[in-house]
Amino acid sequence: KSNNFQPLRVTVNYALKEEKKNKSQVIVSGGKVTGYDNFCKRCPTTKPILPLTKEYPFAHDCGDDNICRADLIVNGDIPILSEPSDGKAVPFLVGSHEDLELTVTVQNKKGAEKSYKPYITVILPSGIDTQQIHHGECDKVDSPEGCNFHDKVSGQIYIRCDVGGVNGGLMPEEEEIVEMSLDLTNLHGSPVENITICAASASEEVNNTDNLKSIPVHFKYIADITITGKAETEQFNFIDKKATADNLFDLNHIYEVQKFGVSPVEEVKIEIFVPYAIEDFNGNFIEFLTLKYE
Repeated sequence: KSNNFQPLRVTVNYALKEEKKNKSQVIVSGGKVTGYDNFCKRCPTTKPILPLTKEYPFAHDCGDDNICRADLIVNGDIPILSEPSDGKAVPFLVGSHEDLELTVTVQNKKGAEKSYKPYITVILPSGIDTQQIHHGECDKVDSPEGCNFHDKVSGQIYIRCDVGGVNGGLMPEEEEIVEMSLDLTNLHGSPVENITICAASASEEVNNTDNLKSIPVHFKYIADITITGKAETEQFNFIDKKATADNLFDLNHIYEVQKFGVSPVEEVKIEIFVPYAIEDFNGNFIEFLTLKYE
């Protein structure tokens, strides 16, 4: 069978080489020596020396029409977020782990033809990055290859992994697994994010509906903020109604804010209400002069 898929292309470049010891003959014309027939590296050639290119077809097991029709299916799973009993997804408690294990399986279905140069593209949302990929043919790319039905979104990360190994493709009923650890240390405040996986190849795809897998990851945050405070001095006696610079005193309060729970907290806002004057028993007001905080 001839191959219309990707024939082998061989290109050969050659050049004329001057020999150090070569035979030459004297050229005689009209009884006179007119020259020699030895090699002349600076002399022009009758034809330009151009590279020669030849294509060689090969058999590829893609049927009589020479069109490779594959049928890829892709699945993704996050084992820690799946209940063993019913397989339902459970929320991920942010802060309980720094990484998340993602397992991607791509398979060429039974009855299809060979899938040439298959690959998967994993689209990670903003705040999630890769920590480690247990596969030797994965690289970050600038666009979601093979996922033409997705628009590029700012902050997303695209990872392409070539699958198929040494065979250069996936035969029918053959599958490959890619495992990667996802870094969640920069994830903040999102209740749910979608991890998208799509599979494609250089072959013609029979059914595109199962080439895409979207995994919603629900996040749960557990944190509790407490605040405690006290005065540095428990009690003050103020008798002199005519306060001077010598008998002024400071009211110092100390507050402590604590966070409980495993989930990180980006920002804590504290509001402290302070009276600017105090009325004594005689109806006189004692006013605070300044308010300082550290």
